[in-house]
Amino acid sequence: EGLAPDEKESDYITVLVPTGNMADGMVYDSCYTEKVNIAPYRKRYSDLIDIGIRITSNHLHPVYHRGDIILISQQIIRDGDIGIFLDKSTGLAYVRKFYQGNPCRLEPINGYGKTFYVDGNDSSDMDRWIKFGYVVTKMRT
Repeated sequence: EGLAPDEKESDYITVLVPTGNMADGMVYDSCYTEKVNIAPYRKRYSDLIDIGIRITSNHLHPVYHRGDIILISQQIIRDGDIGIFLDKSTGLAYVRKFYQGNPCRLEPINGYGKTFYVDGNDSSDMDRWIKFGYVVTKMRT
């Protein structure tokens, strides 16, 4: 299947689609991928967008709705960004607002769930978390 004359390969990104019950604190090992055209977002955000995640339930409502695609940058997360954090100790993925400090705070985006505190001076605490990326924007389909 070829691209239309006005399409470019760079207009498409890989989108992860979780297959289980998507919630904050979900197991992240079960998903499939799809390619999605993000040309209008590429024009606005240039090379910031690396990957996407399709929201498959309303557990993250009112911030994200079923069918939304959150467009992710895997560059350095900044204070106040909404990030995707993987907890290596439990195997769970979290969507949290990141607040820089010592300790850093990972706060729930919709008021439900636990705030995590990460001590920057404790290497075992820092090693527990993988910063997958931060949300650049959402794409409502």
